[in-house]
Amino acid sequence: MIASLALAEPTPVAVCETTVKDRLGVNSGYVRVGFSQLIQQLGRPEFEKYVDKAASFSNKDLSNKYHTMLIEAFDAGKISPQRHIVFLNYTVPGVNGVAAAATAKCEYVINKGREDELKASFLDELSIAKFQPVN
Repeated sequence: MIASLALAEPTPVAVCETTVKDRLGVNSGYVRVGFSQLIQQLGRPEFEKYVDKAASFSNKDLSNKYHTMLIEAFDAGKISPQRHIVFLNYTVPGVNGVAAAATAKCEYVINKGREDELKASFLDELSIAKFQPVN
């Protein structure tokens, strides 16, 4: 007997899909058509820019401490941040029974090797391209 092994779906893809479905609503009729994922290792300039953006949501004193702590951890090699970009291609029922296709893009920055800990609250950016009728 030959057993087939299903490939595990990458956590960032699953988390992105959950986020998109939540935004569309329970009765949206969402059907995933496909996905792609890009993983980029962040260098110090990119990581510093990311930290500055994330810290801007806090008060100034906390922002400075947060920035310093993360940059020191990066410089010491304690963290290895990666940007995960997920593109989800999907359809939803449109008006007059014509399906509409769209692409959602989710971005997350997480530490390398910690992908399984990713949660929807880690979302850095979500964008959805314009819905187009499917012929």
